[in-house]
Amino acid sequence: MRYVAWICAMLLLAGCAAPAEEEGLDPAEVRQALDAVNSQFAEAFNNHDPDALVGLYSEDATLMPQGAPAAQGSEAIRQFFADLFASASPSDMTLTIQKLEIHGQVAVDVGQFSMNLNPPGQDEPVLEEGKYVVVWKQDEGGAWKLYIDIFNSNSMPPAAEESEDESE
Repeated sequence: MRYVAWICAMLLLAGCAAPAEEEGLDPAEVRQALDAVNSQFAEAFNNHDPDALVGLYSEDATLMPQGAPAAQGSEAIRQFFADLFASASPSDMTLTIQKLEIHGQVAVDVGQFSMNLNPPGQDEPVLEEGKYVVVWKQDEGGAWKLYIDIFNSNSMPPAAEESEDESE
């Protein structure tokens, strides 16, 4: 699945002939715009607002979370976040861009995230850290929207951790 996302991202980038500078886009301004959208994302996420989150994605976006099928389109993305908020009550989301490539009206953002998960029945929140890759598209109005969003945790799933312990 991650290979499909990588191939899609590369095809998108290959289709964009001009780098940001040739398109008149200032990389610092693009970075600032993406940081602002990431701040809006974190705020909507921390407020458990799937409708606000969906508004940050393009209408034809694909969300590719760890351990779940891809969610394609606004309604599937809305449902993914609604289910996540109901099951784990996440909080304190932060997003940090580490690497940014800009090619015309497409950008690829590689970064890190952290959040607290508060599953029912647990007394203390669990810190979840991970990484993400987002392919952004600039819409006709100039706004940057998440187009392909893939993320995964730095932690091994519980079944994998148990298997490693048994093999020692």
